[in-house]
Amino acid sequence: MERIKNMFAVLLLFIVSLSFLLFIIQLLDQLEQKSFHKIQVKGVLDRFENNHAVILLEKINEEITLPMEVLPKGSKQHTWFDIIVTKKGYKILSVNQEKAEKQQIRRKQLLERLRE
Repeated sequence: MERIKNMFAVLLLFIVSLSFLLFIIQLLDQLEQKSFHKIQVKGVLDRFENNHAVILLEKINEEITLPMEVLPKGSKQHTWFDIIVTKKGYKILSVNQEKAEKQQIRRKQLLERLRE
């Protein structure tokens, strides 16, 4: 009789553990579908092609193409942006003026070196 109780306890523990594991898997799947996974990156406007802006993303080394209408007003080549990347797409948060100024200084320094 004791052996049957132990087997029942083990079986019950197994069922509870399996139920918990299935619950966690389902929860993770729901989170993934709702695109809670997002990262913030910096991107530079590289060029324009057919009324679209080609933006190079740092950190993840991707090139994206967005309609010009979604760009902040006054955007031009070498403009830097703070961008949110999700599974659903990309969203420009703001122009990153600090990064743009640093890169402009760096470009000038490189040109000066080439002229020497």
